[in-house]
Amino acid sequence: MSRSRLNPDNISQMNPVNEWSKNRMDAGVGFALTLKKFGPLEKVEPFTIRFDMPFFLSAPPAAKSDFLAWRWVVGIGRSF
Repeated sequence: MSRSRLNPDNISQMNPVNEWSKNRMDAGVGFALTLKKFGPLEKVEPFTIRFDMPFFLSAPPAAKSDFLAWRWVVGIGRSF
């Protein structure tokens, strides 16, 4: 944040939510498969494969204007 933005006149106009990002959400179905035993590779940490199908997006990509659509995401590992 620059020094000029900390001017008392500008502080009343600042809104942290709009400064950093919009809140985004999706709704859909997802599955996770966790493999804990790899046979001969016993020292490997658990391995997770995710498949998510978000049907509704609150902020769709710029090239598409539809909030409801068939989408899918495949991920390796867990997040959150």
